[in-house]
Amino acid sequence: MYKILVISDTHHHIGNVIDLIGRISDLNHILHLGDLVADAMDIKAICDIPVHYVSGNCDSYHPDVRDTFIVEIKKKKFLLTHGHRYHVKSSLAHLEKIAEDHHVDVALFGHTHMTYFGYDNDILIMNPGSISQPRNSKNPSYGIIEIDGEGRIHGTLNDYKKSF
Repeated sequence: MYKILVISDTHHHIGNVIDLIGRISDLNHILHLGDLVADAMDIKAICDIPVHYVSGNCDSYHPDVRDTFIVEIKKKKFLLTHGHRYHVKSSLAHLEKIAEDHHVDVALFGHTHMTYFGYDNDILIMNPGSISQPRNSKNPSYGIIEIDGEGRIHGTLNDYKKSF
């Protein structure tokens, strides 16, 4: 299994992420969905695994960092976005359309600080919530996506406080 940690909305608090990296065995990749790019860069600096990230609405301008992009991992296409430009707080319709237009396997977004897991036309759509500042009195959360040996994608949302 190829294991991917999906996080969002760290907002200058990466302690939980550092803890997860140390606790999750056989972690292969990290995807950070914005807010804050500086946090994602710090995580990348301390990890020996690939880290991909996008900027969010709370990020200052970074000329080399996009707010949406597509990355291929293990022959699967992942759309990464913070989600603010797609108005994900009111509807996922625009995000779903972009995902379909780009023929991705997985669409990942953040911004709401609340978890979401669903499918649209066989596209896995996930918001891992916030690993640092959850909303609605929820615990910090994160996502795990696994790609098995036959190329099937498995996703889970996880409560940080109940994980270990």
